[in-house]
Amino acid sequence: MKMVRSIEIFVFFLSAALATNLPNSIALSSDVNFSWEINAKDAIITMELDVSAQAWVGVGWHCWNCKDSGMTHGDFAIATFDENGVVTVTDYCSSSDKNGFTSPVPDSGMRGGIDNIISYNGTQTSSSTTVRFSRQLVTNDTVADNYIIGGEISFIWAYGTSNTFDYHHNNRGSKIINLFSAAQPSSKTDTMRLWHGSLMTIAFVFCMSFGIFVARYLKDFYWWFPLHIFVQVFGVVSALIAFIIALCMVDIHFANTHSWFGLCVLCLSIVSPALGWASHLVYNPSRSSAPIWPDTLHWWSGRITVLLSFVTVYLGMRQYGGNDAVRNALWILVLLYIVIYFFLDLYRWSNRGGDVSHGEKSALLKTKAHS
Repeated sequence: MKMVRSIEIFVFFLSAALATNLPNSIALSSDVNFSWEINAKDAIITMELDVSAQAWVGVGWHCWNCKDSGMTHGDFAIATFDENGVVTVTDYCSSSDKNGFTSPVPDSGMRGGIDNIISYNGTQTSSSTTVRFSRQLVTNDTVADNYIIGGEISFIWAYGTSNTFDYHHNNRGSKIINLFSAAQPSSKTDTMRLWHGSLMTIAFVFCMSFGIFVARYLKDFYWWFPLHIFVQVFGVVSALIAFIIALCMVDIHFANTHSWFGLCVLCLSIVSPALGWASHLVYNPSRSSAPIWPDTLHWWSGRITVLLSFVTVYLGMRQYGGNDAVRNALWILVLLYIVIYFFLDLYRWSNRGGDVSHGEKSALLKTKAHS
């Protein structure tokens, strides 16, 4: 038996050296790509994971037409590398006694379980890992394997921080994939994730940033205050809807840095308008300067909210597969905001004797001659 398996692995290495890319491919995230090929004649599937990290990698799937999610009842192939860079791909399954939230165990360690990885190979660089393996679509393991049949299947993936199998931290995700069709489905989670990201971007990158601009530079216009309130309220409502979508979308709440940043930003986005309303209620038109409470606190809480929101949006794109072009566009927009604010403050300073405070009036377009 060992001789047969050795021959299978040797043949696979030889064929992989001459092989081209697998015909089907999909990006699971910005740093994980999944490829596959089905040999219908022999009922064998070959899968490949390309990860932008030097670490162990794993991919898992649930049974077709079942309601399992996360690691619950998952079937896995996990690749580790030894100190010499030699790869080992092992057939794993998840424990179901704790809803799947325990470390997977090798199929061969389960009573009646069988390791059904037919062949595999893998390579690494200092910043990437590529692993390819084959297994039967329908195995003879009825204890630990999920058959790969039908259409849409829930896939999960993860990779670690080293070559030794350990906890993956935030390096994980899921996606619905139809292995038997080139046209991939748009899952409910994908749709909700798109709405969540779009609403958060509208709320913070556009509405709240513009609201600060209005309050800082357009106070000489009588309509600045209702416009400021409108865009900020619209932004807060958009953020709350996006937050509710996020709660409905994920199985484990606040499991990564993006979600914790998002919670902090959401809280600040509620505190800042509350301080602004308090400022409106206690406003005294005869005052010589704005007080720290609540005016100055309102201004700075708004600025901190927007700055943290940029970081949160970026983390979300990085965590859930936003492409490089979109992430670069975000940073270009942030840089543009900084340049515009710097230019306008410099212009106002040069025409008002150095006054660039966020005071009672902001004569943006007025020069000394007009003031």
